[in-house]
Amino acid sequence: MSKKRKPLYKRWWFIAIVAFFIVVALGLIFESDEAKEERLANQLAMEQERQAKTEKKEAEKEEKELAKQEEKERKEQEKMDQKLAEKEKKETEQKEKELAKQEENKKEKEVSSEASQVPYTKEQEEGLLEAYNKIIEESEGIIVKIEQEDDYEIINVFLQDEFKYLDKNIKQALVDEWGNKIENNTRSRLFGTGIKEFKYVYFKNLQGEYLADTNHFDRGWKVKE
Repeated sequence: MSKKRKPLYKRWWFIAIVAFFIVVALGLIFESDEAKEERLANQLAMEQERQAKTEKKEAEKEEKELAKQEEKERKEQEKMDQKLAEKEKKETEQKEKELAKQEENKKEKEVSSEASQVPYTKEQEEGLLEAYNKIIEESEGIIVKIEQEDDYEIINVFLQDEFKYLDKNIKQALVDEWGNKIENNTRSRLFGTGIKEFKYVYFKNLQGEYLADTNHFDRGWKVKE
């Protein structure tokens, strides 16, 4: 026959466990006031420490979330600022292009206006300058150059200094001949006008001094002494 097992309550380890809990219970029941206060104080301290740790973790978490949110907002602001700067840059470049275009159009209009105000063509002027050069060649070096002012309203003829040493009658004849040729060529080649629309021709030395008086009413020139 098999050996009969003891009931649980009769086993030694069960009795030891029950005895331990009885002792603990009795200790709690008969615990002194000082021991209770110390135990409660320890429990309170542990609870406060646990709560402090929890609050610290929550505060650190909130700080991290706040820092993360601030970083996100900063990046978004940088993007907005960059987009705004690019937009302003494009607008500035566009305005500069428009101003440059307006200035260019203005200059083109001015050039066109000036060109339209000139009553002769480039080819006509070139023909006149050839006639001037021919007159200079025929003068055998006495005429140095012929220059115009105000679209050929005034023509200045510059002569060598040796001109003043010529005989007065010769000087007068030369001035009349050259003056008429220059005036007639200028009037006919550029403006196609008759004798009534004459131009003013002035004879000067290389220092800019007048060598002949120009009549503005009855035309002609009078050589100075």
